[in-house]
Amino acid sequence: MIGTTIYFEAGHRQLGDDSKCGKLHGHNWKVEIKIDGEVDKIGYIIDFKELKDLLEPFDHAMILNKNDEFVKILQERNQKVYVMDENPSCENLSELICYLITDLFDNVSYCYVKLWENHNSYGEYKMSLRLPRIKMRGMRIEDARVL
Repeated sequence: MIGTTIYFEAGHRQLGDDSKCGKLHGHNWKVEIKIDGEVDKIGYIIDFKELKDLLEPFDHAMILNKNDEFVKILQERNQKVYVMDENPSCENLSELICYLITDLFDNVSYCYVKLWENHNSYGEYKMSLRLPRIKMRGMRIEDARVL
């Protein structure tokens, strides 16, 4: 298992939320990632740089729901916008990051993401994936189960 922490700055808002979270605002995000899976011929599960590159589209972007009126406005003004199918909450973003990792790297069998939007608040998501049987110390183990 490997782990890393990646930071990025981005704005967002929660469409339909009448509180201050419904207003455009930004955070200094902190992403804690833990990954397990098959090691490649170099000795990596994933190169840490590839994880950082995977999160680059979020850095200095406005992360918005696809139905948000600001998507079109900001894109027309050549602003960096990351569009999601749902609201960019910590819960949804941590799940999205796990899916991005597991979709891009087929050797990953476990992914855990803890996404902090400030020093006090975070969302987390974990998944375990079925992979072909893994050989370990000469024994075969059953497929991992989906959480």
